[in-house]
Amino acid sequence: MSRHLPPRRPTAVTSLVVGSLLVVVPSPGTAQSASEILDRALQRYEQRAEGIHDYTVVQSTEGDAMGMGMPGAASQKVTTIYFEKTMVHGHPVFVQHNATLDSLGQMQELAGVSRSTAETLRLMKEHASLQGTDVVEGHECWNLHVDDPEALAHFQEAGGGDARMRRALDMCLDKEEYVPRRLTLEGDTSVNGQTRPMTLTSTMSDYREVDGLLYPFKTEVRMSGVASSSMSPEEREKTRAQLAEAKASMAEMPEAQRAMVEKTMSGQIERLEKMLADDALTTTFVVQDVKVNAGPPRKGDGGGM
Repeated sequence: MSRHLPPRRPTAVTSLVVGSLLVVVPSPGTAQSASEILDRALQRYEQRAEGIHDYTVVQSTEGDAMGMGMPGAASQKVTTIYFEKTMVHGHPVFVQHNATLDSLGQMQELAGVSRSTAETLRLMKEHASLQGTDVVEGHECWNLHVDDPEALAHFQEAGGGDARMRRALDMCLDKEEYVPRRLTLEGDTSVNGQTRPMTLTSTMSDYREVDGLLYPFKTEVRMSGVASSSMSPEEREKTRAQLAEAKASMAEMPEAQRAMVEKTMSGQIERLEKMLADDALTTTFVVQDVKVNAGPPRKGDGGGM
């Protein structure tokens, strides 16, 4: 028969020893600097990379920024992204092959969706400062900050264009898994000779382990400032007027016809109203499938490459 022993009252010597150990041995969530945190993240990354030679991600993309020339249009696209491991200065990096050069591909690169995590972690290691902690969707994170324009030059939008994201970078790094939960880039964008502030926030969630690879199965990218940059004040007013006219026309339609149009157009109208209200576009990447060590995907597998 088992019995519960009363708790043992610590002696003064015991308390002194335990207190000393707590000072000397840091808890798992304690770190002295951003560099140490990022070192641990890189170590975890390289441990996970062992035995992984390549991986393929099939994802669907939904949201406003699919067609940058048609703000607010409801869109969906399925793409396949292939990553292959290469060694850079003795460290593993997964490089994307057959990257698309359209506006969506550029946004993915800029948002960190298709960039190797190791590249971002190493970029930040020599330049980041620890700015306390944060909680992202219930996960405790370290908040790491970079405001060195030279360090951030790597994050300049790929494929030409005039966008510049060079003022600041913040990463919320998961304390338990050492993976990014949120990336925020602040900078300026220049369109038609006018420069305006722009913020891009990527929130990574639903991390799943597939054959050793830990990957976010959902990434939401929010771009604020992009609507005012892509449309002049006159164009915004014209868009508002066209939206009001379309809604008025729908109100005059027979009930059956109106229901059919609302079913088809409601998503587009909601996105357009939201974009005009808060000057932001939101795109969500949802992973459909991940294959590890399967080699390059065949043409036509899971969408275009």
